[in-house]
Amino acid sequence: MLSYLHGYHAGNFADVHKHCTLMLLLKKLHAKNTPITYIDTHAGAGLYALDDEKAEKTRESQLGVDALLASKTGVTHSAITEYLHLLASVRVSKQHTLGEHAYPGSPAIAQALLREQDFGILMELHNNEVGKLKQHFKRDTRLSIHHRDGFEGLAALTPPSTARGLALIDPSYELTSDYHQLISSLQTATARWRTGVFAVWYPILAGEKNHADFIKRKLAQLDVASVLNSELHIYTKEKNDGMIGSGMAIINAPWQLDTELESLLPELETLLAQSSKVKNKVEWLKEKA
Repeated sequence: MLSYLHGYHAGNFADVHKHCTLMLLLKKLHAKNTPITYIDTHAGAGLYALDDEKAEKTRESQLGVDALLASKTGVTHSAITEYLHLLASVRVSKQHTLGEHAYPGSPAIAQALLREQDFGILMELHNNEVGKLKQHFKRDTRLSIHHRDGFEGLAALTPPSTARGLALIDPSYELTSDYHQLISSLQTATARWRTGVFAVWYPILAGEKNHADFIKRKLAQLDVASVLNSELHIYTKEKNDGMIGSGMAIINAPWQLDTELESLLPELETLLAQSSKVKNKVEWLKEKA
């Protein structure tokens, strides 16, 4: 259960999809001056080096953030441009500790975007990873770090002190039970925090272990106002037998997020797709009445 380390996958195409969406969500929530709470259930180490042993072993960033940086067609969408600007800023600020290939995980992205009046709750269960997380973010008084299971923590720590906010849930899904724990945790948390936005990342796999349809069906059955979903595929099933796509489901999606994702996904497909017949989509699993 504790074998997963995000350092092996940092900066891959799923991270790009997840992090661009995260930035869009935080920008939407900052349209009002009232404080928000950001909750990260599976925070990992929060910051990574894309030239360390783990990242070099898989080289997954080559089909993700590295592909954006090396794009010959150029990046035009504002969400991707802002993502790359944030990456550049992190690399400047962390070059003395992580080197010139520093990479921000979701906690570092949120930290960069949270305002003075906002709060953050970062959770991680892995002993080594939570130690790194505490080291990276110990000086930021806006953030509280919890060494605990993210599924349990999401249910236990909602509602937060602020009415508005965002919870990012992106477990490893190494165990089939993760899918069921996800839904159980969300059932409790969404009932307690009716005004919260919940962003759920999930993998799209080529083989029999693909549970994407299960997640989408269960999310649509939750007692929530709406569920917006986006999927980015970079492979077809015939071209890859592993993870072929990335999903981001947004419970209580902010106004016009669907429109922004509909313009974002085609550009990400152009920049990252490894197959010519991939399918990417934005759809409402449950539309607000």
